[in-house]
Amino acid sequence: MAYAAALKSFTGHLEGSGKSGHTVASYAYDLQSFAEFMQKSRGSKQVLDLKSVSRKDLERFHDWLKTNGQKTNTRRRKLMTVRKLMNYLTVRKKLDLDIAKRMPAPEKIERVPETIALDAYREKLATLPQESLLALRNQSLLALLSDTGCSVSEASKLRWSAVSLPHAVQLRDPVGLAKVAFSGKSERECGLTPKTASAFLKLRAEALRLAGTTSEKDIADEVCFVGFNRHGPIRIGKKSLGITSRGIEMLVKSVSEALGFKGVTPRTLRHSAVVEWFRGGVRENEIQRRLGLKTAYAFRIYQPIFNAITAVAKG
Repeated sequence: MAYAAALKSFTGHLEGSGKSGHTVASYAYDLQSFAEFMQKSRGSKQVLDLKSVSRKDLERFHDWLKTNGQKTNTRRRKLMTVRKLMNYLTVRKKLDLDIAKRMPAPEKIERVPETIALDAYREKLATLPQESLLALRNQSLLALLSDTGCSVSEASKLRWSAVSLPHAVQLRDPVGLAKVAFSGKSERECGLTPKTASAFLKLRAEALRLAGTTSEKDIADEVCFVGFNRHGPIRIGKKSLGITSRGIEMLVKSVSEALGFKGVTPRTLRHSAVVEWFRGGVRENEIQRRLGLKTAYAFRIYQPIFNAITAVAKG
């Protein structure tokens, strides 16, 4: 089977199964590395047919990645991606044998997640300008990430219909009032802190003003975090387009650095939220629910931190 056709079929399967655009692009990028290796080893003029790929080719691919300076976890991820492609084609009887199934991948190196103090981070966020839709969007978006640990894909798709906010007079005690509902493959609700709820109220008020309405129903289907270019908010007809996942990643990095928090990414905020919840006495099964995880397997990376927090608490 030709590589191009296989990649198109596989990415279509990933999209159909609910994978985010960012995830699908990552798979395609990893598989492009494999295609590059195969073309170099067989000649650029020869059409890459996956039926001709052998286990030896996969072993050489791993050596090639290592020679090119790819780190252990990167090599492991790319080999696992090739394995998933081969398995997909085998199940659909495009290949006669899944040659990658029994191929061992390098052991994954678990690193302790990097975290920051979210209380200090939120204090800095509260000092950001609030005079425009763009400024309010940035503040609310970063506050949401730090409160909920949601993914960039979830944040980019969030609509006003999924946000429940208290009245301004209720902000001192918003427990159970300020929350967001994330949909997709991991549907769940997450609460918001008072400062984040306040930022969302201001963002919604500005969105209503710009839409020329006072009814929240009129903007219910609008994205919360509008995308911007040099001309202003990005729109197609009457609908606003949301900021992209990549745009969120770049925003988190640049704004966090300006606030004095270097090297912060959306994943940093997610890890920090997990640690904050655990310190606050939230049970692991509740943390799992808040993150939208189907299994507790992902918690293995937090165990060293959890153990240290527990040891300190016991004195």
